Amino acid sequence: MEKWRVEQAIRDTFKIDQLIAKRREEIITPYKEQDENTGGGKSSKIHPNEEMLPIKLAEDPLLNLYEHYKKVIPPAYNSLSGIEMKVIYLYYTNPKGSKTKWADVRQEANIPTSVCRNICQSFVEKISAIL
Repeated sequence: MEKWRVEQAIRDTFKIDQLIAKRREEIITPYKEQDENTGGGKSSKIHPNEEMLPIKLAEDPLLNLYEHYKKVIPPAYNSLSGIEMKVIYLYYTNPKGSKTKWADVRQEANIPTSVCRNICQSFVEKISAIL
């Protein structure tokens, strides 16, 4: 798996419950076109059958991907030491809202930039091997 995909999976993991809930909601209540039938009678539009909902939830590739991330990445993250967890969290959650800079991570973690990069690189490699 490409490094950028693994890094995106790590970023997604910190908000995985919200992503899963949002995707479930999208599947359960899909976008419905407005019924233009103003003259009465039945609409000719076909609405998805509610019996198919469990199948749609079970077979949705994005939802399955998020569920897989939830099973794999948090246990690997929780097995890290405290400082490693802090570096990973600071780099991949981007608490300041802009692009994460290594100088900010180094300052918050109070360790050299090279150590921060090595921590992130080894975690990405670990997750890549698992995924």
